[in-house]
Amino acid sequence: MLRVVRWWALGDLDADPVDKFLKFFIAFEMLASLMGYKGKSGDSWAEEFCNDYSLTCKFEGMRVNKIRNLIMHEPGEDRDRAEEVARKHTDEFGREVLKAIRRALSEELKKSI
Repeated sequence: MLRVVRWWALGDLDADPVDKFLKFFIAFEMLASLMGYKGKSGDSWAEEFCNDYSLTCKFEGMRVNKIRNLIMHEPGEDRDRAEEVARKHTDEFGREVLKAIRRALSEELKKSI
């Protein structure tokens, strides 16, 4: 969990909105994995995690995992569009990831009491 918080904080401090988005995504993906979502449902893990945690994970018709994949792997117009969406919605996505971190921490604290 500390690594998740660290990646989120690195994103929060980054001045470049695309790099910020990618760091928030790393925190998001690591948290989903810690909470048991990665690997159990193929590519739908992000959607399932977002639904279960009541997160907004779709911006301008693009899911956050699609935005990340296009930025990392697709040259050309698709990447440009994904970067544009990431720039516009980075702070909102960061708030959603922070909301999930807080909820996960709360759930873990309840288990330990």
